[in-house]
Parts: sequence; structure tokens; C-alpha cells
Amino acid sequence: MRPSRFALTACLAGALASCGGGGGGGPPTAGTPTPSPTSPAPTPAPTSGACSLSSRQDWVKQQIDEWYLFPTLVATNVNKASYNNLQSYIDALVAPARAQSKDRYFTYVTSIQEEEDLINSGATAGFGFRLAY
Repeated sequence: MRPSRFALTACLAGALASCGGGGGGGPPTAGTPTPSPTSPAPTPAPTSGACSLSSRQDWVKQQIDEWYLFPTLVATNVNKASYNNLQSYIDALVAPARAQSKDRYFTYVTSIQEEEDLINSGATAGFGFRLAY
């Protein structure tokens, strides 16, 4: 069974969301619980290298290799260092499928905020017919 377009989009959105961007370097706020002495040690915060462009490109390549609908049409000669943003790297990876009109631009990167804005906008996509008795 092949994954749906939504599953791939959700994975890519989750990857970008996991990189955060909220800073978080300040002191704890009043609502933040303090760990008790018997609590396990907190997990260290990821280093900045965890969300570098290179690491995100590696993650995207792994996801596309595993989940892409047309795995035989993924470009293998793409040099990730030649791309300065994630979407252009994805575009290069799926270019052979797009050239054959199989990937109709459903492989893209989005953010959690963009997804929430779309959901909250009230827009809907249907099949264009209604059954009635």
C-alpha cells in the first residue's frame, strides 16, 4: 500500500515544526513545573546542528526514499549542497516524476502555521457532485 499525499505532507510539516524557533533561552515562567529530585534527568535540548539545512535535507531524502509514490522517479544525482532551501532541494529530487506529469506538485514543504491557517480558513475541497434522493 502506498502512502497518501497527506501523509507525506504531514511528515514534512512535522519535520519543520520539530525544528522550533521559539528561542527558549530565558528563565522558566511561573507556569513551568520544576522537576523534583526523584524525576529523571531532562533530555538535553537538541543542538543547532539538528535543524541545520543539511540535516533537514538528509531527513527529507530519507522520507522520499521510503514513502514517495514514484520511488523509481527520484533523481539520484542531486547534490544537496547546491540548494540553499529545502523546497528547491525537494523540487530537484522529484523533477523526473514532474517531467512525466506524475508528481503534480503535491510534494512540498509547509509549516504547521500554514496548515492550521488552511484548516481554519473554512476552505474545502470536494468531488463536485452531491447525491440526493
